[in-house]
Amino acid sequence: MRNKEKVHEFACQIKHDMISGVLGAWKKIIPFTLLIIAFCFYISVECVNLRDIGYVTGEPTTTDMLLYILRGMREYIPELDYSFEIPVTWLIMQLYIAFVIGNYASKDMGSYGQQFLLRSTKKSYWFLSKCIYCLVNVLVYYFTTFILVSICSNFLGDFSFTLSLDIGSYMSEIDTTLFSSVSFICHIVVLPILTSIVMSLIQMLLSLYVKPTLSFA
Repeated sequence: MRNKEKVHEFACQIKHDMISGVLGAWKKIIPFTLLIIAFCFYISVECVNLRDIGYVTGEPTTTDMLLYILRGMREYIPELDYSFEIPVTWLIMQLYIAFVIGNYASKDMGSYGQQFLLRSTKKSYWFLSKCIYCLVNVLVYYFTTFILVSICSNFLGDFSFTLSLDIGSYMSEIDTTLFSSVSFICHIVVLPILTSIVMSLIQMLLSLYVKPTLSFA
């Protein structure tokens, strides 16, 4: 009976965070949608320009667009005279997810969370639920990215999950011949998601001890 009460407590806390934290922030998905569409439109226009001067031959595929948006930046080695370029699309993605996570945990601590902690038999449930909140939020926004890029590529490029050698070289500055299917999934899908999850958990934890703007930074 005691275990059932604990499970019920945990389930209620998760339900609260999913409704208030995830579903309650549905309006934030609208500007994010416009942002991803703008990225895809930019990629399409750049490919048209590169095709006009003969650098690329085909249209950007779904995978090409995902590669460009989630690729981050190559290792900066000054000795090799690499130019230092900020990965704008990757950075905007991470900043927006950080904006979505925000100070929800610290705000909840002063409202519903305070009541839950006073009445709960297991204080760690509150924190674990907030970790799940971060995880779900990150997965929702990446899933939204994959869906939107797939739709956009159908209209602005080529709906295909193949990598273009020329587009990868000129736009993403990556030799796509180095990618196998498994390595692509690991480097372009799994690692960005894991990075966002870790950053979100750190931000959430910091927001409980410092001001929200500092945790965001």
